[in-house]
Amino acid sequence: MEQLTVSKQRIENEVGAPCRHLCYPSGDWNDAVARIARNCEYQSAVTTRHGFARLGDQLFSLCRMNFLDTPDTNVLLFRASGFPSL
Repeated sequence: MEQLTVSKQRIENEVGAPCRHLCYPSGDWNDAVARIARNCEYQSAVTTRHGFARLGDQLFSLCRMNFLDTPDTNVLLFRASGFPSL
């Protein structure tokens, strides 16, 4: 818990704004870590599982999308649309 609390405080101090969301280091998490994140007053957290967040998903085990592997705006828009790839 100390690591999550200290890192959150450091980010908030350096950025000058609240840090509300967590990205689990290496995507490692479990229910106990999610509980700790909630207790540290994060509002959500993402794993390294690929996918879209959907209504009703658990806020401390959200999927994420990788957009860094292409500079093509059309590809990025297509991926962000949620439209299934062919």
